[in-house]
Amino acid sequence: MGRVGSVDELILMAREAAAWRRFVLDAARPSPDAYLAECCT
Repeated sequence: MGRVGSVDELILMAREAAAWRRFVLDAARPSPDAYLAECCT
């Protein structure tokens, strides 16, 4: 079986998933812009 990724990559993926849940899925008014500001800056 191949390598999935480094620990650093997994931390980033978890951070992006948490931001997606917070700003898009669980938000009363979804804000993709807030998601991008959180995970991509």
